[in-house]
Amino acid sequence: MAVICLALTGTAQALPTSPSERAMLFAACAGRFAAQETFWGQQPPADRDSDTFDTLTEAVLPAAIDYGMPPAVAQNAKFNAWRDHAYLRNDAEFSPDDGRRNRARDRLARELAECSDLIH
Repeated sequence: MAVICLALTGTAQALPTSPSERAMLFAACAGRFAAQETFWGQQPPADRDSDTFDTLTEAVLPAAIDYGMPPAVAQNAKFNAWRDHAYLRNDAEFSPDDGRRNRARDRLARELAECSDLIH
C-alpha cells in the first residue's frame, strides 16, 4: 500500500493500470535518473531518485511477472532509458546544432519531470 501511495503522489502523469506497465515505467525512470546522476553527480549518494525507482520496480516486479512479463524486460527498460538519456544529454550539451540542443534539453526536462512528479 505504501508503494502505491508513494507512486500516486504525482499529478502530471496517470499511473499505468497493469503491473507490467508500472514496472516498465518505474524501470525507465530509474534508468533516466541513474544516467542523470552518473553524468552530473547532482544528488548525494544517500538521496538518489534512481534508488527510489529501483525500489518501486522491485516492489511491482512480482506482480508484473505474474501478469506475464519476463523478468529481464524491466532490466532492459532501465538500460534503454539510461542509454537514451545519455544520448540526449550528449546532444543537449555538445550538439553544434542549436535546434537539436534545445530539443534535447526540452525532452530531458520533460522526461525527468514526468518521473519526478511520480515521487515528489
